[in-house]
Amino acid sequence: MQGSVIWESKAQGEVWEGKVTRCVVRGEDINVVFDCKELGEGQLTLTNMTGQQLVIGRFLYYGRHEATRVSVRGGLSGRLNVIVFEGAWTDPLDGTAEWQFFLEVEGVDGLATSVTPAILDSAAVNMTFTHLVSTLTPGLFTEHYDFDVNPSRPGIYRVREVGQRQQDPSWYSWWDGVNWSATKSTIEGVLKLHTTASEIQSSRSSPWVASWYGLTEEGWHAMREQLKQFGDSHGVLLQNPHPK
Repeated sequence: MQGSVIWESKAQGEVWEGKVTRCVVRGEDINVVFDCKELGEGQLTLTNMTGQQLVIGRFLYYGRHEATRVSVRGGLSGRLNVIVFEGAWTDPLDGTAEWQFFLEVEGVDGLATSVTPAILDSAAVNMTFTHLVSTLTPGLFTEHYDFDVNPSRPGIYRVREVGQRQQDPSWYSWWDGVNWSATKSTIEGVLKLHTTASEIQSSRSSPWVASWYGLTEEGWHAMREQLKQFGDSHGVLLQNPHPK
């Protein structure tokens, strides 16, 4: 196994390079650890499927005792035994806005990207999620959690806003690991908040989220099975949202 990472800031006129020291594929997760000489060590856990992703990673600067949480968004692609992730890296300690980020690892087995799985249309995701809600099948969805209980995984969730009546339809919001996005009535609406850097920066964390719920692990697998019927189409993948 060998791999590399590159950060580039056109605004700062700087480029940093590093090496991937560990890459482990376990089920739906790809865990990557990388080292940047004279700077520090980073870690990302990606979803083992091609498509757009928004993840929270960590980076421990040499000389510091605690790692900082970094926001990374971009697209995962690849071919046989090779993964490529390209996007944007935002470090709250850096203070210099986004850095372009590129990661490539060769010689890794077990990647879903090696068989080119379907990239699922967001409308299909929305339709399937709504269908699962209508079935009321026990075990597919989590209980409602209050706003002060955070999901353990970034992803899209059904939420209720402060003051919303029980009989009113739920809204959708994206939990990025730190904040909730603005609420929208459809999954497509939430995804549109994350299509460009300017839209991501302009979307504010919703202070109105009163409670949320998402798919359990059983529900996530049920949704994936139903989505197979839609086949390949252009779109964005819904992140695995089950909290446990």
